[in-house]
Amino acid sequence: MYEEFDPFYFCVMVPGLLLGAWAQWRVGTVYLNAGQCPALSGVTGEQAAADLLDAAGVHGVRVVESSGGLMSDHYDASQKVLCLSEGVFHASSLASLGIAAHEAGHALQQAKGSSMLRVRSLIVRLAHLGTALAWVLVLTGFFSRVGGIVWAGIGVYLTTVVLQLINLPLELDASRRAQAPLLATGAVGPGEQAIVRRVMKAAALTSLAATLTGILGLLDHFFRAKPSERA
Repeated sequence: MYEEFDPFYFCVMVPGLLLGAWAQWRVGTVYLNAGQCPALSGVTGEQAAADLLDAAGVHGVRVVESSGGLMSDHYDASQKVLCLSEGVFHASSLASLGIAAHEAGHALQQAKGSSMLRVRSLIVRLAHLGTALAWVLVLTGFFSRVGGIVWAGIGVYLTTVVLQLINLPLELDASRRAQAPLLATGAVGPGEQAIVRRVMKAAALTSLAATLTGILGLLDHFFRAKPSERA
């Protein structure tokens, strides 16, 4: 069913595997370490986000608990709602403060009339749509033995990676905007700033890491399949 070695597979996969592994390691390590560090202020993610927005002069944004579970933190620009997962909303670790601040940074982008947020919203929607469409095409191609459909699915998936790469500077900008008002609230002390900054940068990598993991799994299955199974 599978070939023993494919040089093309090796050349294509290894760089992506290294990048994906680094992104996942970076995000996971930073979150784990910061999650074990309670904030000296005792402020929760919910309080930190609300105080940050107030310090930045941004009003009318609701901070609510997300029902999506782990890593479901996001900012809904259309409803002006900042959704935080349970572990971030109620926790007072440096990890929860960093994640909450990063998401609040997107609200700051919107409040400042940044066109970057509108671009990000479009990218996120297209990336989610592309991921779903890619799997439909790939599965249809495999079951129907039509290689062109499989390749079309992979092409769509690769496009989502490009979109996430374009989105990365926008995510980093959200973290940058949130740093000063977060410090102004007093939720983070001088000795905690470096850790929280690392968390905020890691939060910007989350979407990219998840996309890379998905596409590498897809490509791994495809390139290991026999040519007869692809076509």
